[in-house]
Amino acid sequence: MKRIILPALLYVAFYGFILLILTVTVHMYQGIIFFSPDLLQQHPTTLFLPETLVYIIPAATAAALTFVLLIRSRTEDWTLIGNLFIIIVAFLLYAGPEYMVFKLHSSTPERTRFPLYEGKLTQQDNFLIYNQKISPSGETGVGKNLLGGASIIQLDKKAPRIDFYPQLFSAPDDGTLNDAQGRPVFDYASRPTLVETIIAPSEELKNFTREVRSLADRLYSSLQNGLIPFLVSAAAHVLFMTGTWAIVRTSRWPLWNGILALIFFRALFSLDAMFHGEAVQEGLKIFNIQRFGQFAPAAGFLFLFLLCMVWGLLFLKPRKSREAKA
Repeated sequence: MKRIILPALLYVAFYGFILLILTVTVHMYQGIIFFSPDLLQQHPTTLFLPETLVYIIPAATAAALTFVLLIRSRTEDWTLIGNLFIIIVAFLLYAGPEYMVFKLHSSTPERTRFPLYEGKLTQQDNFLIYNQKISPSGETGVGKNLLGGASIIQLDKKAPRIDFYPQLFSAPDDGTLNDAQGRPVFDYASRPTLVETIIAPSEELKNFTREVRSLADRLYSSLQNGLIPFLVSAAAHVLFMTGTWAIVRTSRWPLWNGILALIFFRALFSLDAMFHGEAVQEGLKIFNIQRFGQFAPAAGFLFLFLLCMVWGLLFLKPRKSREAKA
């Protein structure tokens, strides 16, 4: 019994720890990116927690399964029932919370970015912005924020260029500052502040986060098609990650085990994008089975899971007879 329960408890511990760390880190980062210092906060930041968890749960699930794999890759307590128990626990902690946050996420208001201060200089890219007064949209009655006495200073000139505007209107949804005639004079949406430049992630991390968000968005789309497609997709993700254990277990080199585990962790998100790509959809049309397109990604992951199982049966040699009997 201990060989069955302890690995699952190990997974739960890893999953909870990773989920907590990622949630705190991403929530703090988003708090900086979407910080509106001098506008009245219409919603508490905790209201946006479901929006954060939507994208963190898939990453935490894959990461926890990877860590369990690395911890157990050199142990002898691998049992079929124990592995099945981990799969069940991982699936429940993946599909259940994701389903709940999807329901909460649908009612979460959209976040906006308005990183301008009242009575202070704000640096964005090669510009400095100063405004004497910020009146939130609720006070202006026009659905836009009013900036009074705004100065925009361009620094990438031999002599700094200063443009002064008695009034500027800003709609955070547009990310631009407009004059009284509605003409855009400054685009702050595409220009990071100095703080945002310092904490900006690398391009590799940006690409990875985009893939994680894309996987979560596609999982949400499967839920909109019905509960069954959602559960099948979630189960396929978990089975693929646990299936890769069979390949890593055939290696006797710890460093190579770690590299393989990281490759499979990354492959989950890349393969999901590939299985949802146009090439797969066109292939389904050739065989006239495009009506099953929503299940194609899950079928791809399940096929890879079966290949991993075959690999394990062919190349995995148990070290002890009691391991073989399990």
